[in-house]
Amino acid sequence: MPYGYPYYGPVYPGYYGGGGFYFALVVVLLILLFLFGGWWYYNNC
Repeated sequence: MPYGYPYYGPVYPGYYGGGGFYFALVVVLLILLFLFGGWWYYNNC
């Protein structure tokens, strides 16, 4: 099986068969969570 094997699905085939897409998605979600947490803290303290 080559590196392009769609183990995680056919998105971002260049990134280890789609693994890079999900990693980027998690990073974006963490950044949004951090921004939302900072905004909530600013408004509630």
